[in-house]
Amino acid sequence: MNTPTPDSSKGKDSNLTQAEIVRIGLETDILSGRLSPGSFIDETETSKRFGVSRTPVREAIFLLVQAGLIKKEARKRAIVAEFNIDDFFGLFETLAELEGLSARLAALRMTRAECFELSKIHIAAAEKLQLGEIDNYSALGRVFHSLILEGSKNSTLIKITSELAARLIPYRRFQVSLEGGLQRNQADHELILAAIKEKDPEAAYHAMRKHTLEQSDSVIDNIPALSAPARTHDSRENPMQSKAVSELL
Repeated sequence: MNTPTPDSSKGKDSNLTQAEIVRIGLETDILSGRLSPGSFIDETETSKRFGVSRTPVREAIFLLVQAGLIKKEARKRAIVAEFNIDDFFGLFETLAELEGLSARLAALRMTRAECFELSKIHIAAAEKLQLGEIDNYSALGRVFHSLILEGSKNSTLIKITSELAARLIPYRRFQVSLEGGLQRNQADHELILAAIKEKDPEAAYHAMRKHTLEQSDSVIDNIPALSAPARTHDSRENPMQSKAVSELL
């Protein structure tokens, strides 16, 4: 399989901190397969590569440990973590149901002012898309999802979904950086936004759920460590799953 590699020079953002630049660089190396599971991350070599001190390198490693891409034990070098295909599917499938539910509730509960703010973010993201600013676009995409989640007006749902979504930020950023990823993502957001503005909860739910599940497919198709294992089951066809999540919340 030929793995498309995101172009790190395209749409380079000038407002990133040194730690963010290092984090995104290492993150891309890991997800593209340039750094395979078990590879060591040398702080000194990494600091030389990015032209920064070891402090932002350590900050970047800490963030990647939180995301589950790197493992780091005290007094030992950081290493690239192994990918667990079952855990990966579980994370995305659960997030798809939770975000779908948040979109359904947002369609019922968001005010006109909140919908207007969501539209503004969507328009701003479109501008970043035209400029090819991948990281700025990704940041606005996270705001878009956050506003919908907040629009659900369900504190339990907000807490659970936010924690889970944070773990998948690297994968989502990676998939939009692939060829056509920005355009697909923006088109999905357009459908979700329209459903919410039209107060159509079922359309909002299905558009958001499909959006998140297709992101997982894109990641799996383009990350070598994930694309090799075969999927043994598919819970997407289980219509009771979303009902069960709704009843829990």
